[in-house]
Parts: sequence; structure tokens; C-alpha cells
Amino acid sequence: MSPLRSLALVQGAITLCWVIYDLVLPQLLDDAGLDLAWVRSLLVIENLLILVVEPVMGALSDRWRQALALRWSLITGSALLAATMFVALPWLAIARQSELFVGLVVLWSVSMAVFRSPVLSLLGQMGGTLPLPVAASVLTLSSGIFGALRPVAQNFLLSLGAVPTFGAGAIVLGGAILYLRRVSPAMPEAEDAPTSVPWERSLGLAAVGMAMGTGTRLLLGMVVPEQIAQILATPWVPWGVAGMILWQAGWAVVGGWVATRWGLGRSLRITAVAVGLLCGGLLVNQSLGWLIMLLVMAGFGVIANGMIPLALTVMPARWGGLGIGTYLGAFGGAIALWGVVMPTGEAVYLLSMVAFLSVAAMLYRLP
Repeated sequence: MSPLRSLALVQGAITLCWVIYDLVLPQLLDDAGLDLAWVRSLLVIENLLILVVEPVMGALSDRWRQALALRWSLITGSALLAATMFVALPWLAIARQSELFVGLVVLWSVSMAVFRSPVLSLLGQMGGTLPLPVAASVLTLSSGIFGALRPVAQNFLLSLGAVPTFGAGAIVLGGAILYLRRVSPAMPEAEDAPTSVPWERSLGLAAVGMAMGTGTRLLLGMVVPEQIAQILATPWVPWGVAGMILWQAGWAVVGGWVATRWGLGRSLRITAVAVGLLCGGLLVNQSLGWLIMLLVMAGFGVIANGMIPLALTVMPARWGGLGIGTYLGAFGGAIALWGVVMPTGEAVYLLSMVAFLSVAAMLYRLP
């Protein structure tokens, strides 16, 4: 397996663990004797921690560019720790150790954030001679395949039981990270990390991350399910949502090649404007809602695929981890915000339109 495919497997394993966690968490809270209201509280706490942890660990990984052993220790150590805690979560819930369970949930989400930015910053090295957007499309496709399980797999995972389900997720994550370490190519010797941080570029990526997180939360959490429910009978809605996620992931591959031909920034700006206007169009023309949704999700796949390459391109090469961490942290912060503030009705579509148009405007200001 090539290094890029191994990195894509890690990305898929991360997605799989979060899918398992999100779908089975209500059962674990019930097993631990906790109210289901904790679901939203934990979501907010986790994403607020990610807002801080992602950029810090990305910057730390950049500082350790010369000490490759330390960098890989950070990645493998935190990933294996996260896998170990993942196995322990259902056991604590079954034992009704509610305080320990909540504490371990928070620590697990922090551990997952610790290695994500450092490992994604390896995209350029793992992709070899491929342009960054094309290499990123392999990761996006992997994440989309595993992410499509979220709408349809809950009953199946619950039927397996929490212990084997979490154990399987931990094995996939641990095995993927160890295999990536084994097949990773030798890294070129890095220069000393610069003492000055490119704050302006970092803050620009944070603004893009906030807008993108807002658009993603509203689009995938509210707009898509609502539109699918108007087209399909209720039992088929989850399958329709899963199909949309796969459709979006497939368009990431197209987006990678388009970005190579048009230029990454240009393709992202044009697509973000189109997606924003189409979200507004859903309010105007409901009869063509299914066609507009296909176009929206195709464009969203192009935008989502370009964000990690954007962070690596905008930031100096020696601060790639910070760039990715800043973007992902702000993205998670927006997810936390819209987990508390829940718009309804036409406001969802209008805010989605504003979010994606804001992404385009902020991309224009990036160097």
C-alpha cells in the first residue's frame, strides 16, 4: 500500500471512530446512568477543546520537524492512547462509573485532536509528486466512505454491542497509524523552524474555518436531511443522506483535478460563491430542490477537499501543521456554536448562503 493510501486509511479510521462514538454515545450515556442532555453538552465541550488543542499541537509538530522521532512519537503515541481509551469507554459506561466515563470521553476527544493536525500535515510528503488537491481527494474520498455510515449504521452498530464496536474501531485506528509509520517515506532534513509565526495568515485560515464550519453544520445537519425528507419516504431518508455524502466525496476527486488546472484559490472562490447562491436558491425554487441539492453537494465536495491543501499552501512550509490546526480548530469551534444555537426554517438556508459566500470573501483576502 502506498504512503498516500495509508494516510487515507488513517483519515478513514478517524472518521470511523467518530461515527461509532456519535451513534453509540446515547446508549453509553444511558448505561452510565446519565441524562441524554449530556450529548449536546459533550459536543460543545469537545469542540471548544479542539479549538485550542488543534493549533497548539500543529505548531508543536512544526517545531519538531527536525526531530522526526519526536514528531512520530507525538503522532503514534497520541493515536494509540486514543485507541486505548476508545476501548475503555463502553466498559466504564457498563460499570456505571459516570464521572470517570465523562472525564475519559473528554480526554479521548483531546487525544484524537492531538495527532490529527500533525498527521495531516504529512500530506505533501505522503502524496509524492501528486499536486496537493489531487492527493487530498484520496483522503476526502476515504473519509466520505466511512462518513456515509453515519445515517444508516446506528441499528447495526447497536446490535453488535458497544464493546465489540468500540474495540473494532480502536483496532482499525491503531493498526492504521502503525502501518502508516511503517510505510512512510524518509523525510528530507528540515531547516530550523522560524521564530516568527505568520499570524496574519493563521488568523485568515481561522476565519475561513469558522465560516466553513458554520456552512458545514447547517448544510449537512439541517438542509440536506430536510430536503431529502421532501423527496423520499421517511424510511429511506437516511439512505438518501448517505447517498449525498458519497456523491459529495466523489466530487472531491473531480475538485482535485479542477484545482490543479484552475488554481486552488480560484476554484475554491468560484465554487463557494456558487454553493452559497444555490443554498439561497433552495428557498426560491422548491420544485427543483433535488437538482439544486445535487449541485450544492457537488460544490461542497470541491470546497471541502481543498481546505487542507489551502492551509498547506497559504502557510510557509515549516508552519503547515499550525495552518491545518488553526483551520480545524476554528472549524470545530463553529460546530460547537451551532450545536447550541439552532436556527430553524428559512433562517437555516439564509445562514448557509451567508456562510459559503463568507468563505469566498475570506479566501479572496488570503495571500
